[in-house]
Amino acid sequence: MLALPTQLLGILSALTSAASWGGGDYAGGVATRRNHAFFVLLITSSTGLILLTALTLLFGEHLPNRSDVFWAISAGIFGGIGLITLFRGLAVGAAAIVSPVAGVVGAAVPVIAGAVLEGFPAPEKFAGFLLGFAGIWMVTRPSNDSAAEAAQPEREAEGLLSQPLALAFIAGIGFGLFFVLIAQVSEGAAFAPLALSKATQAVGGLLLVLLLRIRLADRGGVVPAVVSGVLDVGGNVFFLFASKLARLDVAAVLSSMYPVGTVLLSRALLKEQISRSQWLGVALCMGAIALIAV
Repeated sequence: MLALPTQLLGILSALTSAASWGGGDYAGGVATRRNHAFFVLLITSSTGLILLTALTLLFGEHLPNRSDVFWAISAGIFGGIGLITLFRGLAVGAAAIVSPVAGVVGAAVPVIAGAVLEGFPAPEKFAGFLLGFAGIWMVTRPSNDSAAEAAQPEREAEGLLSQPLALAFIAGIGFGLFFVLIAQVSEGAAFAPLALSKATQAVGGLLLVLLLRIRLADRGGVVPAVVSGVLDVGGNVFFLFASKLARLDVAAVLSSMYPVGTVLLSRALLKEQISRSQWLGVALCMGAIALIAV
């Protein structure tokens, strides 16, 4: 059997992570249309916790050491903050601002961390990162009509004009720090640290649901929330593999291309229109993958 180079395996793992996260975001979006976002967060996190615990037991992983416990809980906290602020930003009605900014910032944080921890990347890879940032921005940015609709609630809420941008940066930093922190777990650890990270988010989701007294509004939204939780686990696991097989910045930028999958699934299943700028974003992401893989 032909053995693939470690770097190529890392790239393939990162792209698989992006595909899984993209499908998870699509399913989570369907679920959020039927139930409160925090309730969806609770379901997805609980599903992920159950699945990761089962995988930990199945593969006989040992309990995480103290260092891995620290990295896993920290990653779970910042990942949860990213989700909460993203949901809040979208609730304000500023998707045209929140999504692209959070996506680019979330990819940029690990690039900066990678430069500090592993040295500056090769010129062609850095060019791929820049192309990837542009592609993520274009893919997540909606059409002019959608942007106008998203901005409408913002105009109605005086004093909140600067809040969506702040929320987007916080969400992006949260996701980016999740990438950096979860990549620090021990080489042989995988499912157990991720289960601990997901447990942290599940506890946070439960506290929010209880404090805000949120109830299940539509049982039909439970299934897509569970699917989202399963796919989110796939994204987490393959990202962790990618971060061990390739540079952190390479794994993070490629994994951050998950909006491409979300957009394409929305086009295929919901018949949503994809704007020219979004198609351009897809093309830029493909070009970025080629440069990073060199």
